[in-house]
Amino acid sequence: MTQVSPLLVLQARAEARALLFQAAEYADVDEAIGPLLKYALDHGIVDQIGADRTFAIIKTAFAGAVE
Repeated sequence: MTQVSPLLVLQARAEARALLFQAAEYADVDEAIGPLLKYALDHGIVDQIGADRTFAIIKTAFAGAVE
């Protein structure tokens, strides 16, 4: 079985959470991105590409959702 890259999973989860945030499924942006940051830490993404690049992936997904 092919394993999916944690980076791609983070990107997909960020895009999904951004859509849900726009639909008011989360109380605030912190509730929406908190699990994404935890996932990135738990799966070594922050260690692999750094905090700034990790946050950039999340920020890109939420670009149209947060004003």
